[in-house]
Amino acid sequence: MPSFVVGQPLPRHDAYAAQVQARSFWCRSYWADFAFASGVDAAGVAILPQHKRETDERYNVRRSMAKARKYARAIVDRYNDHANRIPAKRQDAADGTPYADLLRDATGAGMSLATFMRRAMRWAQVERCSYVLADANVEGVYLSAAQEAAAGKRGVLRLVRADQVIWWADWQGQVDEALITFADRGGAFFAWYVTASTVQRIDYVIENSAEKITAIGPVLAHSYGGCPLVRYEPETNDGMEAANDSQAAPLAESMKRILNLDSWLNEELANGTFTTVVFLGVDKDQVQDVVVGAGKALCIPGTGDRAPSIDTLGSDPAQADSLRTERAEEIAELYRVAGLSPGNPTEAAAPESGVAKAFAFNEVEARLSALADAAEATENLAIKRLAAGFGWEYPGDANWPDSFATPDLAAELEVAIRTSTSPLPQVLKDEQTRKYAAAAFRLTPENQKRLDDEIAQSAVDTAARAADPFTNPQAPGRMAGT
Repeated sequence: MPSFVVGQPLPRHDAYAAQVQARSFWCRSYWADFAFASGVDAAGVAILPQHKRETDERYNVRRSMAKARKYARAIVDRYNDHANRIPAKRQDAADGTPYADLLRDATGAGMSLATFMRRAMRWAQVERCSYVLADANVEGVYLSAAQEAAAGKRGVLRLVRADQVIWWADWQGQVDEALITFADRGGAFFAWYVTASTVQRIDYVIENSAEKITAIGPVLAHSYGGCPLVRYEPETNDGMEAANDSQAAPLAESMKRILNLDSWLNEELANGTFTTVVFLGVDKDQVQDVVVGAGKALCIPGTGDRAPSIDTLGSDPAQADSLRTERAEEIAELYRVAGLSPGNPTEAAAPESGVAKAFAFNEVEARLSALADAAEATENLAIKRLAAGFGWEYPGDANWPDSFATPDLAAELEVAIRTSTSPLPQVLKDEQTRKYAAAAFRLTPENQKRLDDEIAQSAVDTAARAADPFTNPQAPGRMAGT
């Protein structure tokens, strides 16, 4: 376990510094803003390095002209959108119960549980992992279950970014102990040291870019039934931790190479546009007052046996073509490692066999399943911890989708209509209706409840008509045979 001493810095995990540097590169690639070219990669090497004989002035101009393309963000967001296209099936909850309140407001600040989990997924995609903390309603204050109940509270979930967890210890694939840094509304810094059975608050300040512990709180027992910090880390590599980079990691490396190829290509185009004038047989002192093109002139003194002449020196167009080819191949490779097609609208796509298309989709679906499976496990464990810690009944597991194939809505509707008019049991008809509604619409919890109520009422009406068709006739226009 870590040790805390007033006046000393907070302890850090041995791997923390390297992971922070890598995550900084991945996040920089995800945002791809104007500062991308000025940063460093996961190894601490400049994203856009300076050439050996390049002047600082020319390098600064080249760096200012280098613009990153937002490949990583587009791909990460596409996966995130698709993984959340079909809402997770969560347990029903009566209004006013802690779980119903959590579904509506998971954070205590109005964010729904669905939105909260979607955000946790996105940061796990970018940063390799994110964390969910079962916590008290008042940040930085630990209350027991009895104190929370007396105050009418039910606890909240907090999204914790990977950089906030500066020390950790695992047991059987989950966090067993961790030190998490926070800042309150007033800007004061504190950290929670959480274990499977205790919590402890550590206050600290930052002086000259260094942390210094100012106060160490008492060790308090909790009733979460395990460490309240749950890690969300998609298993994209069969549990091989050393290779389990973020989804953005390979995209970031490709974006770095594309940026450099773009920069070199711009240099070639500039050199081809603004050529150097060559004066053959002329001394440089003879052209001091001559203004030429972009201001570049190369003077080659002659031997006196030939007349002076003027020529131009420009770049080789073949070099620019080579850079364009390299860039196109790198872009295609970027999409390949993401399991997607670049979808170049200027190039006719080669025909693919059904096997090739199925293989490509299976690769995408495997990645989506990894995201959904991790989200399901994280959500269920975090809510179990929250329910145990604040003394309310765990409602049961949420179920995230297992299949992500895009549905054929016309075919689904036809199946739903045929099922509704078939002699199948009513329960199967109801399930088919729910299946079509889930595929075709993104129902809010209120509309989902309304649909369930109408399906239940329809089943009651159908049973009543079957028992006594004369007392309970069908609605006008819906008589049998019409």
